[in-house]
Amino acid sequence: MPAATVIVPTHTHDLLLPPAVRSALRQTVQDVEVMIVGDGMTDATRAAARQLAADDPRVRVFDNPKAGRTGEPHRREAIAESTAPAILYLCDDDLWLPEHVEHVLGLLDGHDVANALSVWIGPTGIVQHTTLDLALPFHRAEVCAHRQTPSLTAMAHTRDWYERLPHGWRLTPDGIGTDSWMWRQLLEDPACRARSGFIPTIVHLPSPQRREMTPEQRLDELARYEQLVADPAWRRGFVEQTLAGALQECAWFWASRAELQASWDEQNAMLRHVWEDRARVYAELGKPG
Repeated sequence: MPAATVIVPTHTHDLLLPPAVRSALRQTVQDVEVMIVGDGMTDATRAAARQLAADDPRVRVFDNPKAGRTGEPHRREAIAESTAPAILYLCDDDLWLPEHVEHVLGLLDGHDVANALSVWIGPTGIVQHTTLDLALPFHRAEVCAHRQTPSLTAMAHTRDWYERLPHGWRLTPDGIGTDSWMWRQLLEDPACRARSGFIPTIVHLPSPQRREMTPEQRLDELARYEQLVADPAWRRGFVEQTLAGALQECAWFWASRAELQASWDEQNAMLRHVWEDRARVYAELGKPG
């Protein structure tokens, strides 16, 4: 039994799929199975997926016809055929750092759902991130309300918890993001034990920011990051840069919190003064307070 199943949904990214899958196979945890879940794959994508399976026995290809939305039911069928206790996800145009699976399996220890730090890189190379802590009720509520959505590449859950869900992967209602809908299913039960990571272990290259890029340009970009990810020095710099940003964000949060608390205290003090003045005036007029 593998330690983790990696679900890689795909449709048309024949050029980008191989680097993504290679990053899942080059993990410090080698005991993984990678399931390429096709949703009406193009011929070129099918050929790329089959070559990956031929090159490594840990890769399986599910050649499905096109379904609604992003083929969510196909993901459910693939999970049903997996055996690993942990289910992780990887977008077909993203990369994992080699420590990702090890890191996420540690987060899932004693928990049902986990997410790695959501980090994304823009076309100009600017690194951004969203710090979410699913152990905090506020952040969890934000995800369930579809106001925050960690990347699919950062998502992980146990098989046991997934099998308890009423539905699992299913077609998403219109107007809601596919990944957001799944996060809600995973987290809306108060019994779910959720946890977040704060060390960057993914390279997320959002497609919406790259609509003007050709497939060849996207491949050049992804290949460049694939080489960088293999360099321990680059990974250390990437982690340090992201953590520095996270620390600044936390400092801003606590400063804002202190400022808001001070403002709240001032408002309360003013309100007390108003009520004291009201009581004094009413007493002078002989009216009940």
